[in-house]
Amino acid sequence: MKKRFISMLCTAIWLFTAGSGLTAENKSVDLPTVAVHVQKVAQTATYPQVELVATIEPVEQAAIAAKVTGTITEMPVTLGSRVKQGDLLVKISAEEISARLLQAQAQLAQAKRNLAREEKLLKKNASTPETVNSMRDMFAVARASLQGAQAMLDYTTITAPFRGVITDKFVNNGDLATPGTPLLRLVNDSALQAVTAVPESLVRLISISTELGVQIPSARLTLTGKVAEIAPSADPDSRTTAVKINIADNP
Repeated sequence: MKKRFISMLCTAIWLFTAGSGLTAENKSVDLPTVAVHVQKVAQTATYPQVELVATIEPVEQAAIAAKVTGTITEMPVTLGSRVKQGDLLVKISAEEISARLLQAQAQLAQAKRNLAREEKLLKKNASTPETVNSMRDMFAVARASLQGAQAMLDYTTITAPFRGVITDKFVNNGDLATPGTPLLRLVNDSALQAVTAVPESLVRLISISTELGVQIPSARLTLTGKVAEIAPSADPDSRTTAVKINIADNP
């Protein structure tokens, strides 16, 4: 029994020693150092974030109309045509204006001859200063009539006031153009803006050059625009104010 007890005691000591060795080998692993950023707390004003529906419109757009009555003889543009400033849009045939211009030129030439004759007679004391002054007035009237006829003739040629694209075409070659009736619509699609209606309770939070976010889902674009115009008064029905936001050119 004594030998068995000693044997069991030696086995227990060996197991304890072996277990102690295993525990000693399991050392702790050092973790990586974590960088900590400190932000200073500051009090700032917060504003409500409101999403409004807007419409993308060109900054420059014009309804091209005639100033004289006549038949359209040339229209070299079509829907979607891109034009530069000064390009021909419409040519109108106005024979009456051409005839008026010829008449004004003849009247000016006659007035010039009459004035020269009276001035020569005045030097010879064969005329009076009043007659010469009258001839000078007639010459000035004839010259003004010529300038007016020339200006009317210039109206028969309509050119593009700025570069852009033709978005509407209301007439064709051979149609009659009348003053004030739109012929074409020209827009500059390289300069666009978002036009929206801001509730009057929020319009006080924005001003000219305020930057606002603009999302265009159809083009998958998220842009930042600057407020260009703010209406001075609100719509009495919707209680909103029109605001125009310029956005950068983006294909």
